[in-house]
Amino acid sequence: MGLACISTLGLIAPTLANWQQAQRQTIVHGVQAVLMCNGLFTSHRSLTQVFDQELKYLEPPRFDGARAAAATGPYQVNWASRSVTVGTDSPETAVTAIFREGFS
Repeated sequence: MGLACISTLGLIAPTLANWQQAQRQTIVHGVQAVLMCNGLFTSHRSLTQVFDQELKYLEPPRFDGARAAAATGPYQVNWASRSVTVGTDSPETAVTAIFREGFS
């Protein structure tokens, strides 16, 4: 009986860690998407400025830093719909932020 409990706990721990990692990644993607969307479509900054200024918030100790760089990365900017998706390399945790006039 004791061995079965240890074995079961060994299986639960990686699953819990994977779940927590996925949740954390979704949050990080969401925060970066909102910051990028705000910087690009509200403040009318360039991608370089957004990465240099807006995304400083994502540096340690808050987070592990921005995903990628201004020139490349797992993100997509849709200028026509004024939206930013971050995490395009992992669709299960990707988040899209959309700019809309009039929301405050």
